[in-house]
Amino acid sequence: MKKILFLAGEYHPYPYANGVCIQNVVNELKHKNYEVDVVCFNTTNNKELHVDKYNNSKIYYVNNFENNKGVLKDFRLRVKNILLAPLYPATDVKLIKKYYCVVKEALCTNKYEMIIAVYNPIEAVIAGKFAIRKVQGCKYCLYMFDTLTNTGQATARGLKTNKAIKIYTDNRKLSWELKLFECADSIILMNSHRQHYKQKMYDEFQSKIVFSDLPLFDPTNFCADFTESNTKINMVYCGVLSKEYRNPRYLCEAVIKCKEYISCSLDVYCRGNCGQMLEQYSERSNNVIRKHEYVEYGKMKDILNNSDVLISIGNYNSKMVPSKIFEYMSTGKKIIHFIRSNNDSCLSYLCKYPAALIINEDVTLEENIQNILKFLNEPLNKNDMIGLRDLFKFNMPGYTAKIIDDILNNSL
Repeated sequence: MKKILFLAGEYHPYPYANGVCIQNVVNELKHKNYEVDVVCFNTTNNKELHVDKYNNSKIYYVNNFENNKGVLKDFRLRVKNILLAPLYPATDVKLIKKYYCVVKEALCTNKYEMIIAVYNPIEAVIAGKFAIRKVQGCKYCLYMFDTLTNTGQATARGLKTNKAIKIYTDNRKLSWELKLFECADSIILMNSHRQHYKQKMYDEFQSKIVFSDLPLFDPTNFCADFTESNTKINMVYCGVLSKEYRNPRYLCEAVIKCKEYISCSLDVYCRGNCGQMLEQYSERSNNVIRKHEYVEYGKMKDILNNSDVLISIGNYNSKMVPSKIFEYMSTGKKIIHFIRSNNDSCLSYLCKYPAALIINEDVTLEENIQNILKFLNEPLNKNDMIGLRDLFKFNMPGYTAKIIDDILNNSL
């Protein structure tokens, strides 16, 4: 039985989006008779826990607990980012070293045919870059859910945003990306970044590169109600919100306006910098709009399943595709997606999904409200969902598992 080692961020017991993607691929690889272990950050409540078992995989934990909180933590982060700017984005040298030591331990006690380092986080791919030098006969694969260089407005966390800093950080990320690509035997990239990685600077890596997509679509999770219409419509948003690139203001205005015509509510489960804005809208709407703390993946699935309509907000000026789009579509429920640009990264997917409504924020609120009301009143048609498995086959976990299997067997 061949063995694979994944290097991940938040994987178990509280996975972030990339961790959920890895879990899905790992399950498919096990169906292909692979043994899979994972190195990941320790998100348990036990900071002493070092090795664990989950789903027949050995989990090696990297302790990334932060002792300092609040103002002191923010101050230390800013100082560290300034002092270690020449190493950006690899500014947490201590954590990279911790991660590398755990990877080295896993390699000393097991023989792996392949190491798959997942970005994000940066610590995983850098630790993998150094660890692979010590291993003979082991393939090294970069699995890039996110991108270092095609990030739109993304900037260095903890540094004030200005043009000079953005140019500097973009150059540093490109430098790291080229180094990471050079040491990899194979590179799995997201299809949404295909054009970016066709640029001349990546020519020498084309033989290593294969494109896939987020492995999150699972039509077996369909839970939409195709038979009856609720008198009160509960809308739900789950995910990150940002005043800069994923702003909920237009959404909130739309919900308040819709409440004049129908009985509806909006529950927002989020993290980000929009908390105060949402609390103000909650007060203004008499609690029709309700803000909640962000919830872990298992609870989020229950929340999505118990909702009537799922809300999405597109990323402004970014090619990154939010993972929740596929989790939303996997429920078979109605989706309302708010965009600020016709180049929104989700459009190519949602335009194929028969129960999605696209709301362009450049259109007047009055016109959009009429479209939303009509959409909410239309019943779901189960027959419209037939064929989604073929339409989103690249987002099925088995597709990426086959890519990995082909790489290991030299079929790619």
